[in-house]
Amino acid sequence: MTTDHRWETAIHEAGHAVAAIVLGGKCTHAELTLDSGHVLLDELSPDDRAFAVSAGPAAEFLAGLHEPPPRPMGEMGQGSVDLGHLPEPHTSPETPAKEPSWFSPPDDVKVARWAIEGCEKEPERWASRVYFARHIAHKIIEDHRDEILTLASRLYLAGQLDQAEVLEAIFQTREAIER
Repeated sequence: MTTDHRWETAIHEAGHAVAAIVLGGKCTHAELTLDSGHVLLDELSPDDRAFAVSAGPAAEFLAGLHEPPPRPMGEMGQGSVDLGHLPEPHTSPETPAKEPSWFSPPDDVKVARWAIEGCEKEPERWASRVYFARHIAHKIIEDHRDEILTLASRLYLAGQLDQAEVLEAIFQTREAIER
């Protein structure tokens, strides 16, 4: 269907956010940047955080099954949406470049660190922990597909959402399903 990178990213980030909320945590901010996106997740145990982190990549297949929402038209017929931003790290000869404060390692790295932590001397357990996190993530995606798609649509159009907007999208979808 679509290969819209912004749509795939919105679904990825919505997967993280919905999983965090389903697991009893919070998503305090969701944002699309020029070439990526991020969410701020809070109040999750290390295990639940690994499941929520795994849910982003697990949700991406939905981008191939569902079209993104139509973009509102601005002046001259151009699509009008917030394209997000990507802050530039400050560097000078006195302060060499380093990872900017907004940098976050890839999801797979976060899950791998979680899988290893606590069982460093038992490498045979690492793969099963990663598999388990991915299994839980896929189950969350399967059970909460509509919430993810609604949240992704809103994020796709707005570029960023605060905690109240994230919750509104999820709970309005749940209410509609229950009717």
